[in-house]
Parts: sequence; structure tokens; C-alpha cells
Amino acid sequence: MLCLTGLAAAQNTPQNAPQNSWIRVTTVKVKPEMVQEWLDLYKNEIVPAYKKAAIPGFAVWQTALFGDSYEYALVMPIAKFEQFDGDSPLVKTMKPEDRVRLASRLTRCIASSHSAALMMQADTSVVKEGLKATPELIMVTEVQLQPKNVNAYLSYLKEEMKPVMQKADMDWWLVYRDIFGAEHTQITTVRSMKNWAEIDAGPATRRLLSPPEYTRVTEKGQALIESSTISMAHLVKDLSY
Repeated sequence: MLCLTGLAAAQNTPQNAPQNSWIRVTTVKVKPEMVQEWLDLYKNEIVPAYKKAAIPGFAVWQTALFGDSYEYALVMPIAKFEQFDGDSPLVKTMKPEDRVRLASRLTRCIASSHSAALMMQADTSVVKEGLKATPELIMVTEVQLQPKNVNAYLSYLKEEMKPVMQKADMDWWLVYRDIFGAEHTQITTVRSMKNWAEIDAGPATRRLLSPPEYTRVTEKGQALIESSTISMAHLVKDLSY
């Protein structure tokens, strides 16, 4: 599960061409019996430390209904990779003894943790103009490709899917390429959802394209994809800013 911070980079204006931005996504699986303690640690200690260290944004998403109920995605913007050369936000803002205590408690809570760096494909993504609030429900699609098909699939998303998402008046439809810490042939898209009932309406391509166009666009995409997974996540508002 993932979400995005720094959405302005995805907006295309005549004065300012879109720039590809980066995010760090850490997927954490929490032990079921330790969920409340883990949430409390982030709410009361880690998030305040991030704010004190002037981290510009942080979002936490939890797998919703389908999938691992104890899986969370922690998303932080990467302004520049040089930010990792200095001390971490916790080193900057906490006493050594407090960090040791916090690390010990977190270790007891976590079953596994994995981080990856993803790069937004800004000219392919869609963000509704004037959007301020972060959507609270998202659909995440992760697509695995053959290396030879990566560029063709990104072109397909830009040329075929982006116009449909714009016509569907999506708040978010964001395209990421997984770079570090993940398969480099994976493309991740994130679509905002107003509610669960949107799923009942069916895919935007089916609703907005003629039957022949829907078949053409669907078959074109499927021909490039090796495998894919779709999951849902909701924003943990208490831990996000």
C-alpha cells in the first residue's frame, strides 16, 4: 500500500513543466497483538519528532478489508537523496537513551519491514486542479513487466489511460516507477476513491469508452503485462500530515 506526498509535482501548468518526484515507501507488517502499541509510538513519539525535524510530509496507509489487515505503508517525500547523508530525524530530535528505548519497543511490534524508493512519472499522472485534501481511500495497482515492455507500458499509460482518468474526473491517478529496493520492472499506479461504491460502477475504461475502444485499450495493456495485483488502503489520519 502506498500514497503520495508532494502532489504539486504532478500538476502540469504552462508556467512550470511537471517534474518527477521521489517518495520512500516503507511497508511494515505489525504483530497483531502489538498494533495498538505501534500506533501509539508513531502518534506520540515518531510523528512529533518528524514534525520537529521539519520533515515536509508523512502519510500512513493501512490495507483495507482485502489483504493483510496488519500491513501499513509509511510514505515520506525524498526532496534530494543527500538528505540521507546526514543524521536521521530521530537522531536530530531525540536523546540517545530515548531512541534506544523507542527502537526496542518498535522491534517488539514489527514482524517485518521493507523500504523502496519510487519515482513519480509526473507527465503521466493526474491530480485534480485545486485539490487540497488527501483522499482517504485509494486503489493501488502493481504491475510486473518484462524489461523490454517497461517503456511501452509507460507510453500506454500516458497515451491511452491518462485521458480516460482525466475524463473520469479523478482526484488522483498517480503513476510511479519502482527504482530502488524493488523490482525495477514494476509500475505502481494509485487511484483515489470517493467510496467503496465506486467499485460497483466498474472500470473507468468500460464506463467511458465505446465497446470497441474498451476492447482495444484493454487488450493493448494486457499484452504488455506479465502479472498484476490490486489492493485497497485507507489513510490513517492520526499519523499523517
